[in-house]
Amino acid sequence: PRQTGTHIDTPAAFGARLLASRQATGLRQSDIAFPGCTTGYISLLESGRRTPSLQVVRQLAEALRVG
Repeated sequence: PRQTGTHIDTPAAFGARLLASRQATGLRQSDIAFPGCTTGYISLLESGRRTPSLQVVRQLAEALRVG
């Protein structure tokens, strides 16, 4: 049987967690944007319409100070 963990399986779940983390820190999308990850792309991530690469996840985690 598959073991359950705390990882995120879906783009929607990732987006919800990204949004909650960003709002908890009081940051705007523009505050965590970087070259290659625009505010528009962050919006798509938060809405669950895109799946980020591992590199993007790492940089967002660093910007949000959660990684």
